[in-house]
Amino acid sequence: SNRPDRLAHALENFDRQSYRAKHLLFVTNSAEFDVDELDKRIAAIPRARWIAADPDLTLGECLNLAIGALGTPFLAKMDDDDLYGDDFLADLMTAFRYTEADIVGKGGYYCHVAGRDETWLRSAHREFKYGDYVAGGTIVASVDAIADLRFQAVPRGTDTRFLKDAVAAGLRIFSADRFNFVQMRGVDRSSHTWQIDDEHYLRNARRVASGLARDVVDVQGQDVRQSVFEVTEPFDARDLALQGLEHARAERRAAGVVFGDVGQHELGSDRQADGAGKVLSAAAQAV
Repeated sequence: SNRPDRLAHALENFDRQSYRAKHLLFVTNSAEFDVDELDKRIAAIPRARWIAADPDLTLGECLNLAIGALGTPFLAKMDDDDLYGDDFLADLMTAFRYTEADIVGKGGYYCHVAGRDETWLRSAHREFKYGDYVAGGTIVASVDAIADLRFQAVPRGTDTRFLKDAVAAGLRIFSADRFNFVQMRGVDRSSHTWQIDDEHYLRNARRVASGLARDVVDVQGQDVRQSVFEVTEPFDARDLALQGLEHARAERRAAGVVFGDVGQHELGSDRQADGAGKVLSAAAQAV
């Protein structure tokens, strides 16, 4: 991160993750960070540490620095300005158990467009499919699988180029469910590495609700995991997503949470996931 004002948000995103075997490596890319504050905040999070990258390094070089400092079998790239639900990591780590993917993420995902104060769903057709794209802020990869890959030393388009290189190297990329992640699109385009206008950004999207629709986005991961237990390919991604949503709705109704009008119209038309792979044993269990 090169934005000290995003520090608290980024750490909260990580700290709320339900996935237990998590480690945080926070990389700073600015001299504006308060070192004392960083030390204090990082020390409050178990298994967390931070390293400082030269402010002149590109985003790609900072990511490579992080990969070189990792000591874990998987890496998850989390952006400092997006919103991550409690079960973001747990859901994506589960995807490694029911696919043969080397990299998983979310090709279809929710976004909040600040200029309109609306929640939209982007690229729903990519859900539960192998392909060549997932959102950069959702990339989770096997460290062994990407051992020969590195992010290119460019300021923009870093994630897209990395995924293209992965496909060229024969790695498999799987787009899992749309839930527990919101790409936050601010009013100021210059604050994003992807600097396009809202009309272009929403070209392959449909409006879901006014405001930030947390009741739609935050489906509990354990329910999504239960819905994929013992499913074999090919399966209907739309029905799978509906099952996960209905599991979460039932549990939340019992807790008194009121849901908006979300259902089949929100999830779109029937489609078959392409080669989603066979679910491995115990996929419904917490990873």
